[in-house]
Amino acid sequence: MNKIHCHRQQNEYYDTYRCEYTPANIFAHRLPVGVILHHYTHRHEKVNHHENEQTHQNYLNDHNVSLTPYPNDRASFSAKRWAAVVVTLLAIALMFRLGLWQLDRMHQKEARLASIAQKQAQGTVSLMDLPAHPVDMQDYPVSLNGRVMDSTQFFLDNQIYEGRVGYHLLAPVITATGTVLVNFGWVSGGQYRGALPDVALPRELTTFSGTVALPALNPVVRETATGYNQNKVLLQQIDIATLNRQTGLRLKPFIVQLEQPSDSQFERDWRPVVMSPKKHLAYAVQWFGLALAACIVALIVFFPRGNSNDKTNLH
Repeated sequence: MNKIHCHRQQNEYYDTYRCEYTPANIFAHRLPVGVILHHYTHRHEKVNHHENEQTHQNYLNDHNVSLTPYPNDRASFSAKRWAAVVVTLLAIALMFRLGLWQLDRMHQKEARLASIAQKQAQGTVSLMDLPAHPVDMQDYPVSLNGRVMDSTQFFLDNQIYEGRVGYHLLAPVITATGTVLVNFGWVSGGQYRGALPDVALPRELTTFSGTVALPALNPVVRETATGYNQNKVLLQQIDIATLNRQTGLRLKPFIVQLEQPSDSQFERDWRPVVMSPKKHLAYAVQWFGLALAACIVALIVFFPRGNSNDKTNLH
């Protein structure tokens, strides 16, 4: 009996043990624990996310950072931006216009050099053979016979030769076709500005040769033909009409830059074209390059590409 009873107890214990650890019982016992763990984990993640958002908002508040600027700030920034754009465009247009002006000057110099070469190829002409229009007379090589009126000498002020300041001496020459103002060349100035140099000019009938030049007027100059004494007149620019009115002479509307006869009192370095066309071209390229560089800088500054890192740092 005892053996039978013990055997039954072992069977009951085994059945109980087998019943408690069946897959169904294991699932039934562990399911509530899994639900609790899942709920706890999800809640923990929500708490962490909320804390991160709160920390981010506190940082923005502490540092006065706003992701949505006020309408006034936006309008002010827009006005400043457009003002800068307008100024930049005006500067670019000005540089581009200066480049075109240099190209135009280059073409003018090329045309004049070609005209000088053509006129010199024709040889020296007399005053009577010059074209009737003064503009067409420019750069013609001429020869004339005449006598110098040494009673009046004109000194053109502020003329520089090899770094030295002096004057261009001009005097009227009476010819068979009229009175011509002849530029004899550069002379050095005296020790004092108020003392004009003494220059001896030929008094006999002389054959002169030189090049016809048209005096350029400077609109900034207000006064000229200031007399120091009876026969010396200081000029700030050569104005034929003013000289005719003040002296009573009837000078032709051009001057002759003298080349012959030579005279050791004067320095002669006539340059019809001071700046070569190549220099004008170089300046034009520089202006166009500056305009292009300004365009590139304006595009970079006013139209920057978006940076994805900025958006990432805000989250």
